[in-house]
Amino acid sequence: GTIIDEEFDEKELAGNKFYMTGIAGRQGYCIIDIKQENFVQKLGTLRGVLKIFEKQSIAIEHILSGVDSFSLIVPTADIKPRLYTIMAEIEEICGQGSAKATEGISLIACVSRMMVFRPGMSGQIFSALGEKNINIRMISQGAEELNIIIGVEDFDYDESIRVLYESFTMKGSE
Repeated sequence: GTIIDEEFDEKELAGNKFYMTGIAGRQGYCIIDIKQENFVQKLGTLRGVLKIFEKQSIAIEHILSGVDSFSLIVPTADIKPRLYTIMAEIEEICGQGSAKATEGISLIACVSRMMVFRPGMSGQIFSALGEKNINIRMISQGAEELNIIIGVEDFDYDESIRVLYESFTMKGSE
């Protein structure tokens, strides 16, 4: 299903419902959910939490945010030996009971050069997974709309890749 090409005819690809540059993923992530009322209004909260991870030399894969919460996605292998220490430090900054860790998450990237011009692509991704009873635990899409990163349970990883591949390649339509 891989297309390698030097140039793309953007008008031709825009009408191709099967066109996706790539589907790739990795298992073994942990989501750290942090809740703090009006966190966006409280300067320094996110910076304080990020400093904890910097001090522990743990790279953050993704950061998701809302009005009263934000989530950090980190490799489980990196955080597991220091999880209790990190959670305690987060709660010092944000308050007791403000942080929750969920292990066993896989990240899957759905990449398409033409995503910005294809209305409904995220809907197709979510629909394909929903039809197979695969629960999406997190969603991340940048403003450039080059990719959508989804998080699923590790036990749904292989099936998710298969479903997405079949939904977005010509082979899956045969």
